[in-house]
Amino acid sequence: MATSQQISTSPSKSLASTSRSTKPITLTLPRKGRTKGTGGKKADPLDIEIRQLDGDMKTLVYENYNKFISATDTIRKMKSNVESMESEMDQLSKSISNISNVTSLVNSALGPKREKIRQLTGVHDLLKKSYAQAVRYYAKTSRLLEYYRSLSVFSSIESECKEIIDKVSKKIREKMTDEN
Repeated sequence: MATSQQISTSPSKSLASTSRSTKPITLTLPRKGRTKGTGGKKADPLDIEIRQLDGDMKTLVYENYNKFISATDTIRKMKSNVESMESEMDQLSKSISNISNVTSLVNSALGPKREKIRQLTGVHDLLKKSYAQAVRYYAKTSRLLEYYRSLSVFSSIESECKEIIDKVSKKIREKMTDEN
């Protein structure tokens, strides 16, 4: 006559508190060749093997239950981390948008001034080049004009050159000191 034995495995109270619903796991194993009571009969050698397998099965169920609880906790932590990352990503996106808006405002505010700086730089380079060219020409011709100063034609050219150089120098100084 075959009887069955119920195996009830319930985790310890500390493990039960971590899961949401705790129900004991009950397994029913058929037992062949067992009789109720030991009424003088010898124990069946298979009975020892069954008890050992029964204990091994309880251990496996307990270990798998612990792994399940651990996996559940890990998934809960991952979900919390993902939610936290989503809020951080939203904040980062808002910050990048604000930076982009401020950059646009700065660019639009400085745009006309940049153009003015480019124009002034161009004028400065042209004046520098023209001034250097005028000085070179004057330096080359001044000795010649001095040498032929006794001739009225060269004398008048020399005086005109000095007047022009004085006017250019004056204009350059005025431009350099002008705030605009």
